[in-house]
Amino acid sequence: MDLKQLQYFVACAQTGSFSDAAKILYSTQPSVSKVIKALEDTLGMQLFERLPRGIRLTVQGQKVYSYACRITSEIDVLENMASRGMTKWIRISMNPSSWLANQFVDFYNETYEKSYHFQLTTAGVRSVMERVRDYMDDIGFVYLDNRDVVRHPLVQKIVTAYDEYDKKKETRQKRKQRTTEKQEKK
Repeated sequence: MDLKQLQYFVACAQTGSFSDAAKILYSTQPSVSKVIKALEDTLGMQLFERLPRGIRLTVQGQKVYSYACRITSEIDVLENMASRGMTKWIRISMNPSSWLANQFVDFYNETYEKSYHFQLTTAGVRSVMERVRDYMDDIGFVYLDNRDVVRHPLVQKIVTAYDEYDKKKETRQKRKQRTTEKQEKK
């Protein structure tokens, strides 16, 4: 088993098609099929169900997919470390949301001097949860309407922590505004 096989496997699982995976991988469909067949032979299990229109992961394929995502994601991190030197990586997934994007920009502006490298992915709620579960991202943020949120103690702690963060942010902004006004008066 080699890294190329895992990368091809992940691409096939994500696209649901050998042909679509071949396009992403700049390869051909027969080549992708051969690589997947060799991986299945090596592991001694069928990873995909071949359907009239595409492919679908088998139960064993789903388990292998979870591990393969972790491995390929970590390889990407290692390759980027080597090309950029040692930086701190934070892989984030979130719902498409202007509010979340603004929060991320504020966070970035506060931490840009600390040699962080951010990989930001936008996706739906389920995809965000799956990406975090599969170790493709370190943290995920989802937006839920208050009507959808169960009043779980953990949710309450998160809301309280956010409220405190928001108050501190507001205080910093007011302090900054007062300083600016004082400087303008001089």
